[in-house]
Amino acid sequence: VRAGALPGPAPFSPQQYPSSSDASHSLPVATVKRKAVEETLELDKAALQKQKRMIKNRESAARSRERKQ
Repeated sequence: VRAGALPGPAPFSPQQYPSSSDASHSLPVATVKRKAVEETLELDKAALQKQKRMIKNRESAARSRERKQ
């Protein structure tokens, strides 16, 4: 036995994981794609709202500085 090697099967042997042909435990591809698209749309929507808030905040800060002078 080599130093550091464990006797027995390899730690990530192919028998431990289902084969790619065994799709009974996974979601259909269409469902996965739909979820990815929805998550992307939500992220884009959130980023757009954040950008609008930042613009409004800058404008408000500029008005505040003008009033202060």
